[in-house]
Amino acid sequence: MRENGWYWVQVSPLISEAWEAAKHTDGQWFMADRGGPLPDGIIHTVGPRIPTPEEPWQTVPVEATADMMDVLTPGNLVTAPRRWRDALAAAPKPGGDHE
Repeated sequence: MRENGWYWVQVSPLISEAWEAAKHTDGQWFMADRGGPLPDGIIHTVGPRIPTPEEPWQTVPVEATADMMDVLTPGNLVTAPRRWRDALAAAPKPGGDHE
C-alpha cells in the first residue's frame, strides 16, 4: 500500500506529459486544480514522494556553490567537486527503498 502524502505524478499522456504534484490519500489521488478525487487510471506514472517540511531532508544544488565548497573541503578545493558528486550519489532519495 502506498504511503499517504504528496507525490510527483504524470497523468495520462493524452492530457499532459508534465510532472505535477498530486496527493495520495487512502488509495485516492487528488490534485489542487482538479477538484475531487481523480478518476481511476488517470495517473500514468508515479514518481517519488515529496518530503514534508518536518522530514530531515533539504534541497541542495547539483553543483556546489563556492561557499559550500569552502565548507566541504577547507583548504582542499581540488577534490571538492568530485567529493560533492560522490556525496550526492550516495545520499538517500525521497521515495526510495522505504516504500
